[in-house]
Amino acid sequence: MKRGEGMDRLLGVLYFPIVEGQLELRIDLESPRHYLNGEPVQCGEALELRVPGPSWIRGRYEWTGNLKDEPRFFFEIAPGVPDASIPLPKTATVRRLKR
Repeated sequence: MKRGEGMDRLLGVLYFPIVEGQLELRIDLESPRHYLNGEPVQCGEALELRVPGPSWIRGRYEWTGNLKDEPRFFFEIAPGVPDASIPLPKTATVRRLKR
């Protein structure tokens, strides 16, 4: 497959383009929303959060849409245990597959 088709074969491994950055809060005519590199982020969307190491934790984004509330990052800590969550600070680096 060609790079322009959305994925590459690199050394026999599929490569999917990844978008990485910080969430940006925008207020449009409908409601406030977070964006990652210009693309809206939906509640429940899978993201990865950068942690020291550098390592990444896979989880999901959730937000009430209320400007007084911080977005939250939910992640699994063990099978069968309810997901843990932490607030996503404005300086957090996250990534997802490019749309």
